Amino acid sequence: MFKVLQNTAIINSIFSSGNLVFSCILLERERERERERERERERERRNLLKNSLILAEQGFKKSICSAFLYVKKSLTLFQKVKNLLE
Repeated sequence: MFKVLQNTAIINSIFSSGNLVFSCILLERERERERERERERERERRNLLKNSLILAEQGFKKSICSAFLYVKKSLTLFQKVKNLLE
C-alpha cells in the first residue's frame, strides 16, 4: 500500500512539474505577445507623429505661400494706385 501511495505521489509530482513548465511556457508566450503589441503601438505612435509633422509642414508652406501672394497682390494694387496718382 505504501508503494502505491509513493508511486501516486511521484506521478502527481511529475504532473505538477509538467503543469508548472507548461504554465511558464504560456506565460512567456503571453509576455512576447504583449511586447509585440507594445512595439506595434510604438510604430503607430511614430507614424502618427510623422504624419502630424508632415501635415504641419504642409500647412506652414501653404500659409507662407498665402502670405506671399497677399503681399504680391498688395504691392501690385499699390503700384496701380501709384500709377493712377501720377
